[in-house]
Amino acid sequence: MLKDRYDLPLSTASAAAADAYVAGCEAKLTMYPGALEAFDRAIAEDTGFALAHCAKAHLLLERGEAAGARA
Repeated sequence: MLKDRYDLPLSTASAAAADAYVAGCEAKLTMYPGALEAFDRAIAEDTGFALAHCAKAHLLLERGEAAGARA
């Protein structure tokens, strides 16, 4: 099972999706650019990766983009 940087299991079988999700989280937590694009890559690799969808929605809410988060 794939894991994140805190050794927690991820609900994807795609290594590319997991890597993109971890990169997105690192960018988001450090306030570096590229988080949204990384989450989009994770979702593109595994459309059923719910955690990537949640992380993207949370990022959009933080930016004040509620409509985008709901989508």
